[in-house]
Amino acid sequence: SYASHLAQSGRSCTSSITATLSTVQHFLTFVGVQVAETRRTGLVDCQTRTLTDDEWQRFIHASEKQTSSRNRSIGCLFAFTGITAIECASLNIENLNLVDAILTITKINGRRSSIPLNDFTYKCLLQWLGLRKLIEVDSGQALFVNRWGERVKPTTIGGIVKNIGLEAGLDLSPMILQQTVASRLMRGGVDCRIVQDIIGVNPYAQASMSNIATVF
Repeated sequence: SYASHLAQSGRSCTSSITATLSTVQHFLTFVGVQVAETRRTGLVDCQTRTLTDDEWQRFIHASEKQTSSRNRSIGCLFAFTGITAIECASLNIENLNLVDAILTITKINGRRSSIPLNDFTYKCLLQWLGLRKLIEVDSGQALFVNRWGERVKPTTIGGIVKNIGLEAGLDLSPMILQQTVASRLMRGGVDCRIVQDIIGVNPYAQASMSNIATVF
């Protein structure tokens, strides 16, 4: 069936497949073609996929091997913080507390989450900041800029993450990494409400940093 084709292609999630099938069905009904109710069971939502421990370690290793300190930093942030491409592109230098090694992320829902950085990610960011000083920056306080000093776009960051994944032999997206971080935090004993706060879902929970720092 067409639904099976979309699912097996690996390019469409359950929500996308359902929306596509509904659109086709509504159009056929509009032009007067009778169609049976489309069967939509058995579809797997690709957005719920998380990396295995081995895959996660391979992504981290590929991030560590990046020759660009900027890309190395971005890879580590996605591996450990649950950040999204939009949030990463929106980061400013002021979001990085170098004294306490804490990154403050403004989530899509408007809340701010303060996340402790592990040693390697912290060192990568320090290296990038040293290189960034040599670039003539046109984007004010943007943390991540390109060689022309312009703020890096979310699509560019998504491409960086995908390329790191490919170097690790993985076909992934920022969403998969976010789900992986959330899963690892919960397996590490962090309360689900705190995890929801970190990934920007629950607007009422307050993140407790004491537990998060020990998970990774």
